[in-house]
Amino acid sequence: LLISALHSRLSDRLPAVRARATLSLSEILTHVTTDTENNNEVSTVLKNTIRSRVQSLKSALRRRASDEKATVRRAAVTTLLSLSLLDNDSEADKRDVYLFGE
Repeated sequence: LLISALHSRLSDRLPAVRARATLSLSEILTHVTTDTENNNEVSTVLKNTIRSRVQSLKSALRRRASDEKATVRRAAVTTLLSLSLLDNDSEADKRDVYLFGE
């Protein structure tokens, strides 16, 4: 439910909401990828939920990487990188590699 709500806020009309949703998603990704010691049920559920939506999340983040506001673009690229690391995407999409290089 949380991931779904954040995903929908990535397309909000207000740039501040888009930026906050992107940053919140990034914080969740950071938490679930670094929380290896406390592999609790919540982290496992979050990881599985994110993995089940990885393609749609990446698509939304790619759109946000071209956002009119720099804070949204910056947050989107950071979050897209974190998502690629969680997904163990060894063959990152060429669009993503281009974004990471900017």
